[in-house]
Amino acid sequence: MKPLDKPTYDDPVVLTPGSADKEYDGTPLTDNSVTVEGLPADFTCEAVISSSQTDVGVSANTVESYKIFDDSGTDVTERFTNVTLKNGTLTVTKLQIIFNMGGFKAEFENYPLLPEGYTGTYASSGASVAGNCYEVTGADERPAALAGQFRLTGGAVVVLTCNAMTDADSYTLTPSVDFTAGNPDNYELSYTDTDVVISPMQITFTLHWPADELVYLAPTMTTPDDITGYYDNFGFYIERYYSKHTDAGYTASFRPWGADITLYCQGISEAGTQDFTPTCTFNSGKSSNYNILYANTSIRIFVLGLSPAETEPDVPATGNGAAAAAENAEEAAEAEETEEEPEGETAEGSDPVGTEDSEEADDEAADAENVPADDTEESEGETEEDADAVNTVEETAEVSENPGTDTDSAEVQESISSDNESAEDSDTSGMDTENTEASESSEEEKSGWKWSFLSFFRW
Repeated sequence: MKPLDKPTYDDPVVLTPGSADKEYDGTPLTDNSVTVEGLPADFTCEAVISSSQTDVGVSANTVESYKIFDDSGTDVTERFTNVTLKNGTLTVTKLQIIFNMGGFKAEFENYPLLPEGYTGTYASSGASVAGNCYEVTGADERPAALAGQFRLTGGAVVVLTCNAMTDADSYTLTPSVDFTAGNPDNYELSYTDTDVVISPMQITFTLHWPADELVYLAPTMTTPDDITGYYDNFGFYIERYYSKHTDAGYTASFRPWGADITLYCQGISEAGTQDFTPTCTFNSGKSSNYNILYANTSIRIFVLGLSPAETEPDVPATGNGAAAAAENAEEAAEAEETEEEPEGETAEGSDPVGTEDSEEADDEAADAENVPADDTEESEGETEEDADAVNTVEETAEVSENPGTDTDSAEVQESISSDNESAEDSDTSGMDTENTEASESSEEEKSGWKWSFLSFFRW
């Protein structure tokens, strides 16, 4: 029997290509490595692998052909009858890109608001994405959107667009995505800093008054003199295009950005500290876009003729009562001026003030003390006699000054002078007593007059 020149190998031999994965970068993914199991010692194997994966996905890495060599380098592939080829795996994952959308906070100003810009970063490497942002205007030439165009690894071009925001609200910046080049399936985009908060515009309306305290004059009701509006965070006043005072209240209309507002203050006729916070009506615009505050809305009202401390809030002066109160107040003012004038001083060419009132006061004082009127007349007569005695003394004094006057005349003069001094002292004491009584009676009458005036006004 002839021996075999070329023995065969029936033992199993397994060839397995390598496996690989990566994030998409636009280039093919390959792995040409092969693992061989079951070859005899000193035998080698060469395999050809042509598999690749470029776009995102998974594919098999396969052996297209192979050769087995013995220890002398001879190709002995045909002698191996039990060779198994396995597959490797090629995996490409999406490229992760994070875009910062530039979230912000702002106050409503009736104007479209946009982020300052977008920026992109590759998640795996931290490298920045090349790109630029630009504003898109609308038909009214106001900002309509912010677009950002970015060139991505792998050759794609993406445009991110967010619309402008105007009204006060909370928003999330979620852009529209448009790939103008490349396969969008190869990329995974995510977004940070997407919150936008537009808060209501803060406006303060201030009520203005002619004084710190007001006098109520019926029948006109109390209303503010004026109302002004102010943009608190922008630092200037709001346009007011209409204002009107009526008997019922005060109306003022304003045009803050994006709205038309009318304020109305109802007139108040009651005394006391009153609140005039106006009602607000939006003729146009959204009330949610505005945070409206009011300042200096309270004022103290008192009735003419009474001090603020005497004002009775639950008894307002209205109608004829207010007119009577005004007239009485004028008379009271005139009476106070008369009391302040010095006694005996009167205007040139006029009678002394209060002569008749003084006589009546004297009569009332005399009645109160039960003094007969006849006694008063006698006292006045005595006063006239005393005055005559004084005149006689003065005439006698003139005679004594002439030469040749005898001693008896001097003695008589001294006697008369002494008697007159006693009479004058008695007369002065009596007059002082009468004047004091008359003054007290006059003060009582004035006090009663004031009490009567206040009682009438309160009534």
